[in-house]
Amino acid sequence: MSPTAALRLVDNDASFYNPPVDPSNRKSMESLDPSTLLPGASRVLFNGQRRLYFDHSTHLEINMPRAAWLDVLKTCRVPPTAIELLHENNGGCFQHVSYCNDNPRSPCEAAFSDSTPCAYHVCFKLCQWVFEHFIYARYDFHTCTTFIMVEGTTAERQVQRLLVQFHEQGPRDTDLFAILHALACVWAEEVEQEAGGSTSTRRSSSR
Repeated sequence: MSPTAALRLVDNDASFYNPPVDPSNRKSMESLDPSTLLPGASRVLFNGQRRLYFDHSTHLEINMPRAAWLDVLKTCRVPPTAIELLHENNGGCFQHVSYCNDNPRSPCEAAFSDSTPCAYHVCFKLCQWVFEHFIYARYDFHTCTTFIMVEGTTAERQVQRLLVQFHEQGPRDTDLFAILHALACVWAEEVEQEAGGSTSTRRSSSR
């Protein structure tokens, strides 16, 4: 998907929450820049998002103003393919290795040859009627840094899981796949609880 097509999705398939303007937002946005991460560090960004259903259409509800959302996508270097998956109603996944010469307009600044792998990208989305979860993750081969963006419902529960798990294990275990596994476990628990609740409801109604 091209950047132009991704921008059309943002304009045509999303509504935004517009709180009062906070003058500290710009400083906060600058802190999200992956280039500010120390070598080997990880950063996880959580944001509330859900899909609203109407009689003849659906669209995403993003928990921030449109301008701030576009700033996040640009600052955090979220690729158009990930934006396309975020707007996909049925969920999905992809993984991709990018190279230093993939984007001439924004070339890799690392001192490596153009044919060197630059980053590993993984993205997946899980959709249910009750909840919706999306993750875009990127591992930088040059700096060994990890950036993960989490969109969807029940963000508080996912944040709590990461805090509890990685506070006990220590920084040495907070790599890309450990974080993704912890988040996937929260999702799996929600699926099991929802399935158990649906089963109980059907049993009660059959009596």
